Amino acid sequence: PLEPSNPDKSTLGHGHADHGSQTTSAQQGNRVRTGTTPSGRNGAPVSKASHFRSPEVEAEALSRARKKLNADITEGQVSNYTATGEPTRHRVTVTTNDPNGFGYKVVKQKDAAGNVIRDSADLPLTTTDPNPLMNAKVIFEYVPSTGEWQPVTYFPS
Repeated sequence: PLEPSNPDKSTLGHGHADHGSQTTSAQQGNRVRTGTTPSGRNGAPVSKASHFRSPEVEAEALSRARKKLNADITEGQVSNYTATGEPTRHRVTVTTNDPNGFGYKVVKQKDAAGNVIRDSADLPLTTTDPNPLMNAKVIFEYVPSTGEWQPVTYFPS
């Protein structure tokens, strides 16, 4: 749970439920097609959706991001609160050395001319991009009641 003072900001983060290795390419494709996330939340369709390829690389991404966050805090690059008193959100991007990357993304299928291919219901067809995603993004937010930074969202990118 997050504790933003701005009522327009989310009070819950997401990561594992929507991008974890337990999610499938079919679930990510459904998110691209309909907007329904692997965790069942309804939203707008997206142009691409990604998931981690294993629990180990998901843990690697979070660990590397936590170390980067801690270094940024130590170096004074980020504070707990914004100038308006809102808990700070801080984006960290990390890279893996694994040639298989952190995960894969599902994208809309396109024809040779670059047009999105659609089914009879006019929804886009999807495919898994074969190129591994070498980066992961983790957005942390400071949680005042615990004095800790928690992930708001994280995913391979």
